[in-house]
Amino acid sequence: MTSRKDLDRSVLSGLAWTGGMRTVTQTLQWAAALLVVRLLTKEDYGLVAMAAAYVGLVQMFSEFGLGAAIVQRRNLERDQIARLGGVSLSVSALFALLSFGAAGLVADFFDEPRVRVIVIVMSSTFLFSGADVVPRSLLRRDLQFKRLAWVQGAQNITYAVVSLALAASGFGYWSLVLAAFVA
Repeated sequence: MTSRKDLDRSVLSGLAWTGGMRTVTQTLQWAAALLVVRLLTKEDYGLVAMAAAYVGLVQMFSEFGLGAAIVQRRNLERDQIARLGGVSLSVSALFALLSFGAAGLVADFFDEPRVRVIVIVMSSTFLFSGADVVPRSLLRRDLQFKRLAWVQGAQNITYAVVSLALAASGFGYWSLVLAAFVA
């Protein structure tokens, strides 16, 4: 059984790791973003923003509250966690498939055909985030903030490096799309 003192220490350590990692990654992300802004056009950002408006909305619903359920239920059995993982993957695959189908409608809405492919690529990340729900939720539940900070930091740094490298290589709006996919 964990004592209150150990719990307090874990929370404080987690806050320190999270804050420190966010400071480092935010600084790197800001520096990379300033360089990427200089390399891309307004049109590049506009295309990605059109797709992101739809993808961001769907992303809010794609977790389906499973992460919160895992964090709150400390007594879940291994098979229950596995089933929740299966549900998460199934729901995220459903949202990805629906988004693949809706990509043409989103492109038509914005009267921009290039948005269709951007939505498809960005929506494919639902599959990764669906696979990510259970492990991240278990880390949160078990107060493994240091590990969470490292995972989030690696994701943020990957996005910054990939977007900057692709923008510098002339990939245009694909720099932002593919960086999100890779991260």
